[in-house]
This record gives sequence, structure tokens and C-alpha cells, in this order.
Amino acid sequence: MQADKYTAKVAAQGAMWLTGAVVVSKLIGVLQKIPLQNIAGDYVFGIYNAVYPIYQLIIVLATAGLPTAISIIITEQSASDSRGLSFTLRSAVALLSIFGIISALALWGASDNIAILFGEPAAADALRSLAPAVALAALAAAFRGYYQGIGKMSVSAISQVLEQLVRVTVMIAVLLSATAITINNAGRVTAAVMSGSAVGASIACILLIVTYWWNQRRHIQSASHNSNQKPLIAPYYVATKRLLTVAMPAVLGAAVVPMLGVVDAITIPRMLAASGSTSSEAMTWFGIYSRSQPLIQLIVMVIGSLGAALVPRLVIQRTALQMEKQQEAQTGISFLMKLTLAICAAAAIGLLSLVNEINVMLYRNTEGSAIFAWLAITILGSGLLAMLPPLLQSLGATRSPALLLLFAALLKGVCNIWLMGHYGIIGAAYAGVIAFTLTAAYGIWLLYKRTRIIFLSTWNNQGIRSIITVMLKIVVSVALMALFLLFTKLLFYQWATAFMLHRLGISLFVLTVVIGGAAVFFLSIMKLKLFDSAELQWLGIQSKRGNDDVISGRKRK
Repeated sequence: MQADKYTAKVAAQGAMWLTGAVVVSKLIGVLQKIPLQNIAGDYVFGIYNAVYPIYQLIIVLATAGLPTAISIIITEQSASDSRGLSFTLRSAVALLSIFGIISALALWGASDNIAILFGEPAAADALRSLAPAVALAALAAAFRGYYQGIGKMSVSAISQVLEQLVRVTVMIAVLLSATAITINNAGRVTAAVMSGSAVGASIACILLIVTYWWNQRRHIQSASHNSNQKPLIAPYYVATKRLLTVAMPAVLGAAVVPMLGVVDAITIPRMLAASGSTSSEAMTWFGIYSRSQPLIQLIVMVIGSLGAALVPRLVIQRTALQMEKQQEAQTGISFLMKLTLAICAAAAIGLLSLVNEINVMLYRNTEGSAIFAWLAITILGSGLLAMLPPLLQSLGATRSPALLLLFAALLKGVCNIWLMGHYGIIGAAYAGVIAFTLTAAYGIWLLYKRTRIIFLSTWNNQGIRSIITVMLKIVVSVALMALFLLFTKLLFYQWATAFMLHRLGISLFVLTVVIGGAAVFFLSIMKLKLFDSAELQWLGIQSKRGNDDVISGRKRK
């Protein structure tokens, strides 16, 4: 019992470390894009947002899923096979180094063709500047997976934050040193800004490798006593095969969001050019279209990192022989799905309520606010798509993440072409709502096929009532938050903008209201008891509500 509590506490702490690192990293990323757009303008911002999804997609295909796979395998081994850890890490480093180098060379060689595909030749230099970052990020991913597997989430978290800080420092230095940014030099400026990714990744690699070397040096004496032991796992090629087997579904699943970004980068500028816009005008509008992406990605990355941090524990519980442990895994899935729905629903409504104010706060004007509002709705679907692949992976699914990727990419591409032909660039936002919503619904159905359980409820009359109860609690909590935002906006918005500089007043108003709205939302879900005592205990939080099943109204026996 004490061991279970300790495991839950460690898992919760690990999730907090990784989630906190993602929050800080994405906040830095959001802050980075403010001076980028404010100083360089929407044209450079458009090139940046066209090129960056390509980098993200390559990183996902080369590394995503492997940190999680490494952590899963190391978690399975660590209890009985200390020598196996070394084999797994070395195999991961070799595998990811090969993937990273090949991907970097491919990106460098294909940069001109990709830029032509975007309809913007100036993007070629920016693509080439990202090639070294791909190889370095792949190496960092191997060590991050190792540290997650042995429970040292703090090392992985610190390296992520440090990487972002260095990247942003380089970007700001470039922007401050640029004397004049024009259409003629916009590509070179964007390339210089992008070079910060390689510098940041190199610093992260140095930190991870030095930390590993230092830890190995400290334990070299104890390791020498066991130097004659034969490894308990198979040679390197078997470990590599195991890594690929576990990682590939998550790789394909994690590629959903960046793949849709690539689909947008290819289709939107070309559709705008086909309607009569010049390449610079099309890229400028694409920059305006991309204004909401940092905030949406902040939510999505937080959800995804939370799922990835808790996957090893779900795997252990799912594969346990005891029925009690398997039921705990179902409890964990229930908690994560409810948490995802609640946070994403609140974030979507919050952005919709403050779309004009946030646009002014971050980007100085309200251009593209209608697009911003429609894309805010996609938070619900994209957040679920960030959580579903790790959950499906923990359940042993092999093809489901790939199906999600293909379905989402094809649907987004078709809808972009169809709806932009009728409605212009806002049609791409409509396409996002359709693609993310339908793909998330498909993912939930795949999860249901695996578990036959949704929110700890089977699909019968009583289970349906339980699901409706969960949904109502989320709706009520979000509605109370929305009423708070609306009431505060009516009372204080004019006052906030009248007594100080317009943008500064709006910024202070938005930050204050967001904090207040978040407090109202979390107090509401606590008061309505969205999560039952078993779910809170699974997370490592001791519930004061006893053993009541607050969702179904039944006493747990």
C-alpha cells in the first residue's frame, strides 16, 4: 500500500515537472512571437509560421514517441535489470542520431523545393538554418526519454526550458541588430531568427550529456562490482527493434498537429495566390491567420506532456496481473480524459470571450480576430488529439495513431481547398474546426473500442447518465467562468483602457481577467466534484470526500 502511494506521488511529481516545463517553454515561445511580429511584421511572421511546422513535423517523425518509448522500456526494466538501462540508452542514442542526421540532410537538400511548394522562395534560407537543430534535437530526445524512465523528470524539464531561453535570446538579438526589414531581406532575417533553434538544442544536449556523465562517474564504483554480470536483455539490435515497435504509433499520433500545420502552410498561401494575391500578400495573410497558434499550442503541449509523463505508470498498471492494478489504469484514463475535456473547453471559451483584447495585447491590432475566434474552437479537438495517442499507446494500440494522422491530414487538406474556394482565408479556420472535431471524435471511438469504458462508465443506461453528469459539470463550470469574464468585461474594460495607454491597459485587463476566470473555473470543478476520490488518489492527491463515487452517486466497496 505504501509502495502504491509512493508510486502515485512520484508519477504526480514527474507529471508536474514535465507539465511545468512545457508551460514555461511555451510561455517563452508565446513571448518570443510577440516581438517577432511586432518588430518584423506579419510577412516575416508568416514565413516563420510556414517554416516552423516543417521543423516540428520532422522532429516528431525523427524523435516523437521515442522519449515516451524509452521511458516505458526503462520503467519496465528498472526494477530488475540495471544493465538493461545502458543498452536501451545506447540504442536510443544511436537510433536517434541516425534519424536526426538523415532528417537534417534531407531538410537541407529539399529546402528550395519545399519553399517553392509554399509559394515563397524566401523561405528556403529559413529551412536550411533549421537543419542542424533537427540533428541536435534528436540526440536530446534520447537523453530526455532516459531521464523520464528513471524518474528524474527535473533534468528533462530544465533542459527544455534552457533550450527555449537560448533560442529566444538569439532571436531577440537578431531582431535588435536588424536595421531594416524589407521584402528583399525578410528571408535572411527569418533564417537568422530560426538559427536560435540550433543554438538552443546544442546547449540542451550539453546539459543532458554532462549530467549523464556526472551521474555515471558517481556510480562507477558500484557499477564495477557488477561488471561481470551478463546483461539481462538482448543485444543492441533487439533493443532498437523494441524501441521502434513501441515508438512508431506515438510518432504517428504526435504528428497530427504539426502535420495539419504543414497542410496549412502548403494550401493556404497557394490558395490565396490562386485568388489573385501576390506571394508577399499571401504570406502576410498567413501570418495573420497564425496569430492564434502560440496560445493554442500552449494548451495542446501542456495536455500532451501530461499524458506522456503518466504513460509509463499506465503501462505498468495495464500489464499487471492483479485485477486491482488494471482497474487503476482505467481510473487513470478516466481522469486524464475528464481533465483534457475540462481544460480545453475552458481555454476555448476563454479565448472566444477575449479574442479582440488578446489580439491587441499580443499583436497591436484586431486584424484577423474572426479567424482567431474560429481557431480558438479547435482547442477542444486538438487537445484531445494530444492526449489520445499516449492513451492508445498505453493500451497497446498499434495502428490507431497512424489512422488519426492520415484521417486528420486528408480531411484538413480537402476542407481547406473546398472552403477557401468559397470563403477565402476564414474558410481555412472553418476547415480546422471540422478536421479537429471529427478526428477527435474518431479518436474517442478508437479509445472506447479498446476499453469499452468511458469515464469509468460502461455504455448502458446508467453509464450514459454518468457521462451526461460529467458533461453537465464541465458545461456549468465553463458557463460560470464565461459569465465572470463577461461581467468583468462590461464593468472594467472601459475603465482599464481610459486611464492608461490603450495597449498597456488592455494587457493588464486581460491578464487580470484570465487569472480570475481560471480561479472561478477551477473552484467550480472542485465544488461540483468533477473528479471522484479514486481518480484523485490515482494522481496522488488524498481526497477528503471519503470513498464516495461522486460521479455515479454510489459507495465504493
